[in-house]
Amino acid sequence: MERRIASLKDHFIVCGCGKVGEVIVRELVLTKRPVVAVDSDRERLAALASQLDVPYVVGDATDEATLKAAGIEWAVGLLAALPNDHENLFLVITAKSLNPRLRIIARGNDPSVVDKMKRVGADEVVLTPFIGGLRMVSVMVRPAAVSFLDTMLREREQVIRVEEVQIHDGSPLIGLRLADAQLPRRWNILVLAYRKGDGAFVYNPPADTLLEIGMTLIVLGEVERLAQFRRLAAGTTSEAMTQ
Repeated sequence: MERRIASLKDHFIVCGCGKVGEVIVRELVLTKRPVVAVDSDRERLAALASQLDVPYVVGDATDEATLKAAGIEWAVGLLAALPNDHENLFLVITAKSLNPRLRIIARGNDPSVVDKMKRVGADEVVLTPFIGGLRMVSVMVRPAAVSFLDTMLREREQVIRVEEVQIHDGSPLIGLRLADAQLPRRWNILVLAYRKGDGAFVYNPPADTLLEIGMTLIVLGEVERLAQFRRLAAGTTSEAMTQ
């Protein structure tokens, strides 16, 4: 297990594998992201690993030694999903001190904890009661839309997701119009929006939109195809442009 974790880089660490944490781990696995699970309950982790084949660390997630065992120095993101706000707050402080570049998403229960967590290093705080409330009203007023999203998220034969793909220097996409890239035909990918440098979103971009360095595309597609397209956008392959 230690050798497996030591071989990882740019992975995600999920701290707390209860009901919320288990959902997080499953989604990361389904979308082909490297993940390490951390929890103090050995039996819970062993059961999760037997289903999803994920490496894990048994221990206190707020302890430096536990986080180092999970490869925090080389991780790209950490999800603090412990059940207690104070534990998550301390986890954020500890994790950020070990890897200042780490992107941290923390679970929260009380709205008063949001500012505190962001001050000590959390990039975003997700209030689980707030999300639950939004879910309930969404099911009430837009049931067909919710059913569509639920079906997409639960499908196991063909995993389809809305993802973001950033165009990097060296990508053969740079300078092309969106229509020239032919993403629906070549990749079965639909571009829903893109984010400009100032952070503003442009929805349903026109066909003559010019693809530029640093542009972030919000796309809908099958996970395997999205992974291939992400490599193209990163400039690590030019395969798609010769098809």
